[in-house]
Amino acid sequence: MIGIVLGLFLGAPALAAPALVPAPQDVHAQPCAHPYALEIPLRFPTGVDAGGFELVRERWRALGIPAPTIAASTSRADVSIERGVNGLASGGYTLSVVPGRVHIRARDEEAAFDALATLAQ
Repeated sequence: MIGIVLGLFLGAPALAAPALVPAPQDVHAQPCAHPYALEIPLRFPTGVDAGGFELVRERWRALGIPAPTIAASTSRADVSIERGVNGLASGGYTLSVVPGRVHIRARDEEAAFDALATLAQ
């Protein structure tokens, strides 16, 4: 079983059971003081999983969301990806979206890819 903790910080009301693949084991919706809008492309860090990044690009383009780019340096990225996080089950990750930033904390590479797949949705 994949252990997933998904933290959503969105301006819209939380859904009781979001239709996500892979299916989260646990979803915690948090209140958001400001609505979040993707009006400019998010910058992903160098070294992001190429397949996961392309999945986000393809889906977001199809939805009319500005396609993400790779930042010139990790310090200029809007997305942070931390791998090897202890305290999460194998395959587990957290995904937090706040205005202008996305934070992914993943147990392993597979979990980091799964987090990107969830973000793409």
